[in-house]
Amino acid sequence: FQAFGDRVKNWITINEAWTVAVQGYEDGTKAPGKTDNPSIDVYQVAHHLVLAHARAASIYHHHFASKQQGKIGIANCGDFRFPKTSSDEDKEAAERAMIFQFAWLSDPFFFGDYPLEMREILQGRLPKFTDKQRKELIGSTDILGLNHYSTLYAAAATDNVPIYPGYWTDMKVEFSSDPSWPKNFMGWSTNPDGCRESLLWIAQRYQGVSIVITENGTSEDEPDVETAVQDEGRRQFFEGYIRACAQAIEQGVPLHGYFAWSFMDNFEWEYGY
Repeated sequence: FQAFGDRVKNWITINEAWTVAVQGYEDGTKAPGKTDNPSIDVYQVAHHLVLAHARAASIYHHHFASKQQGKIGIANCGDFRFPKTSSDEDKEAAERAMIFQFAWLSDPFFFGDYPLEMREILQGRLPKFTDKQRKELIGSTDILGLNHYSTLYAAAATDNVPIYPGYWTDMKVEFSSDPSWPKNFMGWSTNPDGCRESLLWIAQRYQGVSIVITENGTSEDEPDVETAVQDEGRRQFFEGYIRACAQAIEQGVPLHGYFAWSFMDNFEWEYGY
């Protein structure tokens, strides 16, 4: 803050706490790959990331914000989940999936605690906040970052045992895709409607907060130079997602920024507004 606060006016403390906690301590696909106790470690790690954000934001708000006139926030993963059917069970599963990913790591900054649905499921495995921590948490987020890439269907889990015990078992949700939805080179299902619905879901839950799409984009594997130059798949992706953002804004979502990443082999670029 001292070194860059005269120029940097928008700060993100932690990027993708969900990825750090779940992929680092449950499935092991990200560092440190510690997977021996996922039913406890995932939630403990996330807890300390939440507290770390609150502490950094508190320092900024108390010592720098009034002079530097900047804002501070966190960037959280937020893929969207449509219910697979119109059944109450699948509707509840879709909402539970949204809560277990985005609300888990956002609610504390607005309400001072984790979502009630998670507390009911996890009981003592979900850490508690002290009164002092709760005071530091609430109001610590001026801008809420959304990293959005994919959309899936959610259905109430059957008795099938997930590959990874812990977080995914606790969520009690089974995911699937729609054959009509495009898939990028990483195998992720994309659907601009999911982006719009994510923004609407966030705006309704955290009313008045400034939302910034801190990550969005697609990876494409073009087979030859000619198709790579035309880049039609990527053009359609960004046209659809930017239109979805406009639709959300028209419905009252306070979206204040959009940053997109795009990958192809070892080439990448970024743009934003």
